Amino acid sequence: MLLFGLGHRAIYLHTILLFQLGYHAVLAAVHVAVFPLAFMPFGYFMAAGIPAGNRSKHPNQESFSLFNQILHSSVMNSYSPSQVLTFTPPNLVSPPPQAYNEPITTLSRAKRGMIMERCLFIHGFTGGIFEIEPLSEYLKQHHYLTHTFTLKGHTGRKADMRRATREDWYGQAGSELGQLAESGQGVHVIGFSMGALIASRLAVRYKSLVKSLTLLAAPVFPLNPGEIVKTLGSPAMLKNYVSKFGSTPIHANREFNRIVRESFDLFPQIEAPTLIVQGTRDHLVKTKSAAYLERNIGSSGKEILLVERSGHMLCYCEEKERVLDKVHRFIQGASSM
Repeated sequence: MLLFGLGHRAIYLHTILLFQLGYHAVLAAVHVAVFPLAFMPFGYFMAAGIPAGNRSKHPNQESFSLFNQILHSSVMNSYSPSQVLTFTPPNLVSPPPQAYNEPITTLSRAKRGMIMERCLFIHGFTGGIFEIEPLSEYLKQHHYLTHTFTLKGHTGRKADMRRATREDWYGQAGSELGQLAESGQGVHVIGFSMGALIASRLAVRYKSLVKSLTLLAAPVFPLNPGEIVKTLGSPAMLKNYVSKFGSTPIHANREFNRIVRESFDLFPQIEAPTLIVQGTRDHLVKTKSAAYLERNIGSSGKEILLVERSGHMLCYCEEKERVLDKVHRFIQGASSM
């Protein structure tokens, strides 16, 4: 008899391992049942919403993906399971439904005649601007013009995501870049997760506009099963893995996978100075993604930062100050080139 496609031996060995780690027999059985979840398509992990009871706290809470719970678990970033289920980035939620097309920007300061380096931020799959807001605010405090926007379909409504395509995301990002570079000034493009892959496309298609490229947790090789397994120690997490399975439309998941595949041809064509940042405890992106990017990106100016105590959410990790400072210093250097 097979369970989720796993044979007797795999199930038996996993059960023994769990008992050796001291888990209760019942919990071990549940782990065995959901172990195959570690090999689900990337999008399902990204998209599972938080418990319905917590949604009232935010106008678009359903767009909070599963990694926004488990990335801050005791395994990933020293949060307890109870904190994981109620994790809320303080004052960093995506805009309310009526303002999804209203960008967060410091453009008004530039309009008053101030000369400012410009930065465009692109968030991840099923995520929102809160994912990169700490970095945006940090650069804003250092007198950069920062601009973030919400990708089409990322409203927290499944029907909206079902209607969005990768071409919509590519086109939207290109339009935002064009508007930010209206005066002919180059733009520093910062992408997080899927946003890093979209940013890479911008760097190739609009070479004259992209002054530098920062790739945060770029999912070149999605899913890190070894780190995923570490998140299975919490019954609450197991419950959410199961209950939220399939919360993203299949269509959207396919679009994400196509973006990943299409990106491999782009990396050698990137010429802009590039910073690669990757957490070594990221359960959604294999650490080797960073090394691959360093080897294959065509730019002669590449830097890489591996963050030892970080999961996927680099802007919220224990070493976030190091991450923010590194990005700032990198952009400073690229600005003077």
